[in-house]
Amino acid sequence: MDRRRFSTIAHARHEFAVPIASDRAHELLRVAGVRPGARVLDIGAGFGGWAALAVEVGAEVVAFEPNPEFVERGRALGPRVKWMDCDYDTELVANGIFDTVLLIGSSHALGGLAAGLHEIDRVLKSGGRALVGDGYWQRDPDPAYLDVLGATPDELPHLTNLCERVPRIAYLTTSTTTEWDHYEGLYRSTILAWLADNPTDPDAEEFVVTAIGGSRRICVTVARP
Repeated sequence: MDRRRFSTIAHARHEFAVPIASDRAHELLRVAGVRPGARVLDIGAGFGGWAALAVEVGAEVVAFEPNPEFVERGRALGPRVKWMDCDYDTELVANGIFDTVLLIGSSHALGGLAAGLHEIDRVLKSGGRALVGDGYWQRDPDPAYLDVLGATPDELPHLTNLCERVPRIAYLTTSTTTEWDHYEGLYRSTILAWLADNPTDPDAEEFVVTAIGGSRRICVTVARP
């Protein structure tokens, strides 16, 4: 199955590709220092949900995103977002030039959270902040739950372990049950509506399984002074 294609279809109606409400996203960007004239780096920017909010307050954004369909959607945000339609490349980003770095649900793009935090330190200006979103287990997952996800217990840390990995946390929050319900409900309804219109698509059967058995991971967002 083409997971990139699945994600593109499933997120067609989402504002963000993570479970977060718009008002809380605005507040998190404010805490992370996004302001008029700020330079923002968005790694794994998706279709530009966070970049759109940053542009609203007058920031300028460099957005890395390898999914061409997401980039095409994001270009509607205008010239204040410079799209880099490729995987993140350290050679394309100079040291210490950004006021804020966004790494939300995309630490895999940098080889994991530890490597992501190291790269954030490199590209942030002195006094800059980062907004990081990653997943954790609320409790030890049941074996049956792991089977449905196709996951392993060590795939995600517990919250305490996650916090230990992230230095200098200035603000911490988790996605709420309501945010998850909206995110997953819209995710599934969108893909199922697409399947109803495309029942003979070669990916249809696997898309059904993925939509029904989708993962439920909590997003942690932190700002680093």
